[in-house]
Amino acid sequence: GSLALLSLDFDNFKDINDTYGHQAGDTFLQEISSQLQHHLGEDKLVYRLGGDEFIIMLKNVTQHEAQLVAQQILDVFNQPINLTKREAPVTISIGISMLSNYSRTVDQLMKHADFALYYAKGQGKNKYQFFTEELYVIMSRKHMIDRALRKAIDNSEFELYYQPLVDIKSGKLVGLEALLRWNAPFGTVAPDEFIPIAEETGWIVPIGE
Repeated sequence: GSLALLSLDFDNFKDINDTYGHQAGDTFLQEISSQLQHHLGEDKLVYRLGGDEFIIMLKNVTQHEAQLVAQQILDVFNQPINLTKREAPVTISIGISMLSNYSRTVDQLMKHADFALYYAKGQGKNKYQFFTEELYVIMSRKHMIDRALRKAIDNSEFELYYQPLVDIKSGKLVGLEALLRWNAPFGTVAPDEFIPIAEETGWIVPIGE
């Protein structure tokens, strides 16, 4: 049969803990859990992984049916959650993976749903995103860059270029901007592609040094 996995993450949960306290955060999670169970019904399996991360498993559904469930969840949480005389606004991001040539095992389904989730967050949050062939290409390249970054410093693959800053009136050199370029084994990688990955993985610290 078919299977869809929905990975849910509430975009502003940390703000709720910081603003209202952890007790309010616990109440928020309990209310969310109740609403998910109430609106989705017993035939859909809902799990909390930790923090504000939830997984929903849908059996024997088409992509269109999975899309309808994702939209239903967004609609449910379109209203603020009541937290003991206070209201907390809710936005949610959802990543969806289905059994396919790219997602064959449980681990792959989880990984691909998470990747689609964080891609949805990067596109503005409060939306859902299916894991697609396009995302598979993006994810594969990201993994390739991540692996290559680990060896780039030792292999002296980074170069510094200095761009002059010139005073227009006097024509004198007043400073320099240091620009990093990476000549990877598989070709030049633009900074706007590898810097975010380096920041995410922690490699930005030794690269900066």
